[in-house]
Amino acid sequence: MSTAFPFRFVNVGNPVPFAIEANPDFPTETEPLCILNNLGTAPAPDTFLTIGTGVAPNDPDPWELTFHWATVGGAAAGAWQLDAFLESVSGPGPNITLPGFPAVIPSVTPAKHTIVVPMPPNVVVPPGAGVYLYRLFVTLRWAIAGPIVRVAGRADGPLMEFYRPA
Repeated sequence: MSTAFPFRFVNVGNPVPFAIEANPDFPTETEPLCILNNLGTAPAPDTFLTIGTGVAPNDPDPWELTFHWATVGGAAAGAWQLDAFLESVSGPGPNITLPGFPAVIPSVTPAKHTIVVPMPPNVVVPPGAGVYLYRLFVTLRWAIAGPIVRVAGRADGPLMEFYRPA
């Protein structure tokens, strides 16, 4: 059970000698993607995650974010930085930077990337029972050295519902 959404990239400052494309290891994908994988008990919808300490069907849903992209063209050494957060839509909670982020991936281009970041099932801890809405956002940036960012990508993810049983 997964939901995929694409990255949109812009060159920032000096251009880089490579292009960012879909990872050719996944021939059905036509662009760089972030994929939300709900690993909970089927048939739960991809973007509906149960939290808390209940037992099936209200046991916590583990989930993960998977990133696929590739670079082609000229060589460059640097690092990718992945970041992901949840924006609170329904309240009452604040925005949440997800565990494991930011993730820095040293790289030399051209290369193919598949990065999987598991999430703990209770990353969102609302104050009481109910359904809480968050929007998932992720960024992917390339820096040649230090804080100088050359390429930035952003993916606006889906609305996610976190359900806390009574």
